[in-house]
Amino acid sequence: MLGSLCLQVLPLGGVALRVAYMVQNFMGSDAIDELVAFWTDQTKTPHQCDQEVIRGFPRVQNSREAVAELGLGFDYRGCEIHPDFRPVPYLGDLKTAKVVLLMLNPSATLADYLAHKDVRFENRLHSTICQKKASPCLALDMENFGWTGWFQWYENQLRGSLIDAARQTQKPYSDVLRSLSEKTAILELVPYYANNGSQFPARFVQDLPSAKKARAAAKYLIDNADKDDRLVILWWAQRKWELDEEPEKAPHFFKLQGRGQADRTAAFSALSKKITSWFP
Repeated sequence: MLGSLCLQVLPLGGVALRVAYMVQNFMGSDAIDELVAFWTDQTKTPHQCDQEVIRGFPRVQNSREAVAELGLGFDYRGCEIHPDFRPVPYLGDLKTAKVVLLMLNPSATLADYLAHKDVRFENRLHSTICQKKASPCLALDMENFGWTGWFQWYENQLRGSLIDAARQTQKPYSDVLRSLSEKTAILELVPYYANNGSQFPARFVQDLPSAKKARAAAKYLIDNADKDDRLVILWWAQRKWELDEEPEKAPHFFKLQGRGQADRTAAFSALSKKITSWFP
């Protein structure tokens, strides 16, 4: 609806975005279109609509200041957000993805400080946010971004399902990984880097306009998962996503956080079966 549009004045370059966004809402576009329109031309700084909420967040730190304080160690305990990093609201093609992972926020590690200085990484991230070249998913793109913290974390987390799918299909691990990278999207509730997003105050996440857009997109993806033959896995923060009351819907929607090992096994088994189905 038109009422959901951020009414702050955008830079001149954002005029086209404002018009396109209003037209899309008037025509009744889905929550994915709204999320992408929200972020187009708003990828280098905190989003215009988020700035007021971020100014009220007591733990904001420039990434250069964070690096200067590191010394020989790295403190993963704080929840300082780094608004000077390009936000990462999502990765992968949200429209075509057959696997969607719902996460809390990008974690700031030493590898991320290096990645955001890399021109190829920044260019791919920009095209992904605009959904112009979003596939393969950057976080699973071994050929181009296997050196990043994104790839190293996600490949490690999904390795079990990938190995199982490789065995079932008798395909090389690299082929299975490539197929997953082409069909996976990651949706972040809070798009800003932080060392430990689990410490975000609930009110901060609740009030952040970009998080509201992410919640709407997640709800749309879950509601249409059966129709679109999509697997959605809620990885973190059920309550912050406001999905703690949303029931699991096997084989299309699973929750990992706060569930028993049997439930995690069911989710990753569903992922393995999904990957296997892509190979004749």
